[in-house]
Amino acid sequence: MSEVVRKKYRIWDFDEEEKWVNSMAKEGRGLTDAGSGQYVFEDEEPGAYRYKLFFLKKNASSDRGLYEIALEEENGWTLVAANGRRAWMKRPEGIGYVDMYSDAGNKRRLLKRMRSGLILVTAVLFCIAFYELFTGMVGEHPAGQYLGLALILAGLFFLTIIIRISGTLRWLKNQINKQKGRF
Repeated sequence: MSEVVRKKYRIWDFDEEEKWVNSMAKEGRGLTDAGSGQYVFEDEEPGAYRYKLFFLKKNASSDRGLYEIALEEENGWTLVAANGRRAWMKRPEGIGYVDMYSDAGNKRRLLKRMRSGLILVTAVLFCIAFYELFTGMVGEHPAGQYLGLALILAGLFFLTIIIRISGTLRWLKNQINKQKGRF
């Protein structure tokens, strides 16, 4: 019997998302499909599989994405669902679990790219806001009198997201250094 669960996670909370899917597997509900905050589970033996979220360098449908998935399948993983650059894979629990270095590197690259885009958007928002505030154009339009303040608040919101992503990037860098034996 299939069960559809809708649950949203922020991109930097991938570890919590993975823990949640694995806790569902321990309860006997195995992931069969995932994408855009929607997860489909079916009954399976409790604790039989371990699920892992892989971040691909290219979309799963591209040649590079298919190649990366094939490499992980050679390491004992089975593809469950792939959506964009995210691929959910599973493997039997008894085989053992190894956190792949390349997977942490892919997560780090993805988050760096996202952070760069957000920094650009935030900088543009602040530039427009300060231009509006200091040139007095805000007062010319009755509906636009709070535009500068709204843009500054939006910029601060994006700034908090950038800070959260930066913290996750530092954590991933530490994980990679531990795996390489650098402390």
